[in-house]
Amino acid sequence: MLASLLALSFCQVAVASCDLVPRLDPEFVETEVAGVLLGDRASGTRFTSTHGKGKVEDDGYIHHKYLSGSASEVLDLVFYPGSVKNTFDKAEVRGASPLDVQRLPRLSLSGFVSRRGIELGRSRDEIVALLGRPQSVAEKDGRVILLYRCDSRKRCPILKRVNMPAYEARYVFQADKLVEFSLGFPYP
Repeated sequence: MLASLLALSFCQVAVASCDLVPRLDPEFVETEVAGVLLGDRASGTRFTSTHGKGKVEDDGYIHHKYLSGSASEVLDLVFYPGSVKNTFDKAEVRGASPLDVQRLPRLSLSGFVSRRGIELGRSRDEIVALLGRPQSVAEKDGRVILLYRCDSRKRCPILKRVNMPAYEARYVFQADKLVEFSLGFPYP
């Protein structure tokens, strides 16, 4: 009897401890670029204290924009109204224009790469191999856009952690090369 109770208690503890281990988001959920984890105050604070606040612009959202060390890419970290200070809700990476080169602060980073190695110049096949099949594919002005989206807190646990209703990532290709990508949480 005592052995049965101990075995039952051990099973309950084992099951309870499994709940403490965070479940992984689906494979396509990419939430980190250049060391900034979206919705994470510590990484946002670390990034801005290391690299400064960038060129700050306000169009209703606060944008912190940076130029890569090679002057070929722009990183736009977006902060939504009502979010926790020093957290970023969206990250966009695109090619730099001559105007960007003149006005944005240049970082020592040669380019802006995600945790899984997504960076400008990758092929569509490489992105699909890393992230799986997108929810939708669109073509516009000679560009192909892959869209990945999740609005289930059960399927994408990060949504519960950051208290957002959805996650979305866009990958834009021209001549089969990644020319722009954005990932984050659409403004509610």
